[in-house]
Amino acid sequence: MRVVTLNLNGIRSAFTKGFPSWLARQRADVVCLQEIKAQAADMTAKMLNPSGYYGYFHYAEKKGYSGVGIYARRQPDQVIEGLGNKDIDAEGRYIDWCSASCPWSPSTCLQAPAGSTGRRPSSGS
Repeated sequence: MRVVTLNLNGIRSAFTKGFPSWLARQRADVVCLQEIKAQAADMTAKMLNPSGYYGYFHYAEKKGYSGVGIYARRQPDQVIEGLGNKDIDAEGRYIDWCSASCPWSPSTCLQAPAGSTGRRPSSGS
């Protein structure tokens, strides 16, 4: 089994810069994608399901922001989008792909935020 993870910094841009050719050369069973920076309406058929893969995505509510996805060679029994926390899930940072019949299941894609909340930790004094 081969699992690959990649920060795309925008799926639309990646597709114009040769991502489909790169993907085909990887021969991966699962590809976890971070920073897709797209909404469902922005996705083309090739972005949704590149040759030989099924695609699953968790889009951020904010346009051009965050978002994760998984390309897999097999269809899952279940796809879980989000962690169940409204504030976190609005950023499109978690997707889980599960299949009882697949040896490489579950496959989880998580994009952790940079951590800049604007708040400074207390100095304790």
